[in-house]
Amino acid sequence: ANFPRRLSRCSNQPVFAGVEFDMASGTDETWSRSFMAGRDAEELLLRHGENGAEQADLITFFKESISEYVLSGDVLSVEEVETLLADIGLVVDADETAVLCGRIADLTRPDHYALLAAAEEEAEGEEDDGTCEMCGRSTRRTWHHLVPKKIHNRILKRGRLPSNLEELPSAECTRIWLNMHGIKCCRPCHNVIHEHETEESLAEVGGFRTEISRTCMPSPISTGPPIHQNYNTLALVLAHPQVSKFVTWNSKQAVRGKVARISGASGWR
Repeated sequence: ANFPRRLSRCSNQPVFAGVEFDMASGTDETWSRSFMAGRDAEELLLRHGENGAEQADLITFFKESISEYVLSGDVLSVEEVETLLADIGLVVDADETAVLCGRIADLTRPDHYALLAAAEEEAEGEEDDGTCEMCGRSTRRTWHHLVPKKIHNRILKRGRLPSNLEELPSAECTRIWLNMHGIKCCRPCHNVIHEHETEESLAEVGGFRTEISRTCMPSPISTGPPIHQNYNTLALVLAHPQVSKFVTWNSKQAVRGKVARISGASGWR
């Protein structure tokens, strides 16, 4: 394959067969896709490339090249990605080459991120009507990321999921999978999760909070001794002693106007 376009190693300006590209010609949407494609290609290579740390400069050059191809409107085939990797001198796991190059090629498609956003929106949505996956009531539901979004970049940079998630059949350490890994639950159940655990402990390791600020719980709850655990699956969330007690209580509350209200209490459930 012929690759007349490339990024200069000593400049951030793209070069087309030796001629600098006019950076001002790209639209905001194209610039955004260009940045995300380069970023995601880099993440894939850091996870699947051999001796990623030793190839850091080459990976950066590859990332910039992918960004430039997207900026210029080029859509690469799997074969062209393979050739680009070879030309730059990047070494990847032979068993993963086809899948890796296919995923990188997808990043250059103009509709890739639009389709991804649509899929995520359909999966998580702001709210919908249905059965809460925690308390079992039919009500309005919200989306709870089982691995909070603030932790995603840390996990992706590390290149591996928490050990218990790696055992799931469909699990993969990608931004797409992390965004799709969640549950639909009513707002009260959603709130109680975040009341008792930090985002770090929800994702991986932590302990119970020692102070409970909620005043409309049916009865005081003793926090007990700290227990180190993660709560990144539905089963683990439901096994949390304090969350479990609330869910049991909440499952018996009537739903009024899409949510259940507590007599004499402020707020809604």
